[in-house]
Amino acid sequence: MTTITVPAAKLREMLGAVLPHAGRDDTLPLLATVRFEVRGGELLLIATDRYSLGAARWPIPGAKVAPPADCEAVITASAAEELAETIAGAESVVALVFGGEGIAMDAGPQSQRNYAALPGEYPDWRAILNRALAGEDVPLGDGLGLAQWQMAKLTAGVAPGWLYDEDDGFDCSGECNCTPDKAERAEWLRLRVLTPGDGSGSKWTASAPAAPTVLAARGDWFIAALMPFRVKPDGEPAPAPPWDSWAAIAAPAQKPEAA
Repeated sequence: MTTITVPAAKLREMLGAVLPHAGRDDTLPLLATVRFEVRGGELLLIATDRYSLGAARWPIPGAKVAPPADCEAVITASAAEELAETIAGAESVVALVFGGEGIAMDAGPQSQRNYAALPGEYPDWRAILNRALAGEDVPLGDGLGLAQWQMAKLTAGVAPGWLYDEDDGFDCSGECNCTPDKAERAEWLRLRVLTPGDGSGSKWTASAPAAPTVLAARGDWFIAALMPFRVKPDGEPAPAPPWDSWAAIAAPAQKPEAA
């Protein structure tokens, strides 16, 4: 049995970052989950639906002096969502107790829950991420693209930026300070497109994730990998790339030649 304590705000943030990557297919129940790991003195949360993968980490204080025992548990995405809702009002710390049957959570007298662990072999997320990170930077190209719902996964639960006001929207007037601080800049999404070289196929496996892979990171605590989709399915004509038509619209107007 392993017990750790996590700031409630941090656990909410981690859950909010990975839950959009959990599967929603009832025929693949092991993917409609969030994996909790205590490994190497860190708490890790992982979710994947085969087309994207999100992982968040948090260094456990004191782990270098008294490292907690490594352990893991996989709970349903709905249970993870319920956990996040339960600790929504908590302002201090949350205790997570990893046992043989799952995770017990204690955030105070009125916020105690038990979440059963799902049996089965979870995808080797480390191998998938390691293979993607070992690739070379490449352009995404016109033949591949990300769906809107994939991009939405990267911004779910993210607070608006430094120019945003809840009443007036984006505003850069008056006494507005238009320079974000260092902490906020560190949370901006950083993107890379990499190819593992010989990866192929329509779904990820540890040996052959789709190529290329889009990687997104927030600070050093969250990383996501997304598999782009082919814009042209087999047997269909390729849609015209949008760049040329937009370039024509944006091009400077030609001045008529003098007679």
